[in-house]
Amino acid sequence: MNKHSIAILAVLVAFYCSFLPGIAGAQAGFDARLYAALAPADSRQSIAPGTRITLQNWRQYRGFMPIGMQALFSGQYPWKIGPGPEYTMEVGPTIHIPLSRKYLADTEKYSGQVRLRRVPSGGYTVDNYVAGIPFPNPTEPQMGIKLMYDVWFPYSPYVFEAVYVSTTVDGFGNAAATTSDTVIWRLNHISDEGKPHSMYSPGYLEADRFETLEPQQYRYTTQLSLQPDDPSRVQESYIFAPSMRRPLRMSTSGRCAAMTGSDFVQDDNGSGFFFQATNFTARFLGLRKLLAMVHLAPVGLTPQGYMAKGPVPGWPRPEAGKWEVRDTYVIDVTPLPAAGDYCYSHKVGYIDKETYALTWIEMYGKNSALEKVWPIYQTPRRIGTGEEVIIPEVNSTTMLNFKDKHATAAAQASPVRIDDQAPAELQNAAVAASAGGLGQIMK
Repeated sequence: MNKHSIAILAVLVAFYCSFLPGIAGAQAGFDARLYAALAPADSRQSIAPGTRITLQNWRQYRGFMPIGMQALFSGQYPWKIGPGPEYTMEVGPTIHIPLSRKYLADTEKYSGQVRLRRVPSGGYTVDNYVAGIPFPNPTEPQMGIKLMYDVWFPYSPYVFEAVYVSTTVDGFGNAAATTSDTVIWRLNHISDEGKPHSMYSPGYLEADRFETLEPQQYRYTTQLSLQPDDPSRVQESYIFAPSMRRPLRMSTSGRCAAMTGSDFVQDDNGSGFFFQATNFTARFLGLRKLLAMVHLAPVGLTPQGYMAKGPVPGWPRPEAGKWEVRDTYVIDVTPLPAAGDYCYSHKVGYIDKETYALTWIEMYGKNSALEKVWPIYQTPRRIGTGEEVIIPEVNSTTMLNFKDKHATAAAQASPVRIDDQAPAELQNAAVAASAGGLGQIMK
C-alpha cells in the first residue's frame, strides 16, 4: 500500500471512529453517513490477496466491510465474531465472473426498451421487460429503483433443485436442523439456451417450492410461493399440510410473517427483493469496493463449511472460500405509505456490479434500529451450455436476527441439479409448481 493509500485509509478510519456509536448498540438507528464512508469503487486503496482479517485487526479494513459485517466485528450486538482462528477471513484475488451468453444477448436485445413508469402509490413499475438485465449499467435518474428491479428480475435457469439443511439457533445456543428439498422454477422471462422466453402461463415470474424432508414429524410439509411478474401484485403462497392432504392458500397480508419458523419473512423469499415493488422506493448509496464471498470452495458447498453454532451461526470457516474485494452497488430500499405497517424501515442491498447478485443485506426495524444482517455466499454454477455463472438464488446464506437473538443458517446439502438434470417430475412446472400439484406430494 503506497503513502497516498495509507493517508486515505487513515482519514477513513478517523471518519469511522467518529461515527462508531452508529453501529455500537442494538438500538442505534439507520445512518446514511456510515454507507457514505465505505471505500469508493474508484479508490486506489484495496486489500492485498493473502491478507487475513481477524478480530484483532478488522478495524484496519472496515472501510471495505458492509455495515452489518462491521456490526458483527464490533462485539456490541447479540451475534459477534469470535477471536478464534475459525473466524479468520482470508482475502483472495478478485476473479472475473461472466454472465451467461444468452442472458447477455437478451440484455443487449431488450434492455433498451425497458422503462420505469410512476404509479399512484408513488413508486415505479417496469414496462416492456422481456428478458435479461432490465437496466444494465444503470445511471441517474432513479438509479436506486433501476438497481432494485435488476435484483427483482434475477438471472435463473428454468428449473433447479437442491437439498438444503437449515439450522435455527436461539440465544441459548440451542440448535435445530431442518432438511428440505428446494425447487425454483423460472416461469417466464427465461434466458436459457434453447428455451423460449415464456414456457408457462403468462403473469408469473417464478415459483419457489420448499418440501420438508426432516425432521420426520414435519415430513412432506411444503410451502409454495408464486411470484407475479407484475411488480404491483403481491406474492401468492400456499402450504401443503400432510395431515389434511391438501394445499391451503395463505393470506397475502402476511408479508412479514416468518417462513416455516425461520428468521426469514415472506418478503425475503426469492431474490430477497420479492416484495410488492411498486410500494417501495430505493435510493442509490454509492458504488463501493467491498468484501464478498463469491467463489465458495468445495467444502463451502456443504454444511461442514460453516459453523452451525457459536458467536455467529452460519459463518463460513476459512476453508469454505476466500473473500474478494468486489465493486458493489449499495441501495437503500424503503417502504412507501402504500406498504402499510411494514416490518422493515430500511432494507439495504449490496449488489455485485459484475453479476447483479446480492452478496449482503441489512434490515432495519420500524424504529430504524439494525435488526437483521443477512450474509449471502455465492459461487459460479455450471449450466447446460457448460458455462459457469452465478445463479443469484443458489447460495448459502444466514439470517442473523439481532432483535430476537435468533439465527437461521442454510447450506447446500446436495449438488444443485439444473434444467435437464432436475428429476423428470419437476420438468413440467405447470403441474409441479402449481397449487394443485402440491396434492401430488405424498403420492
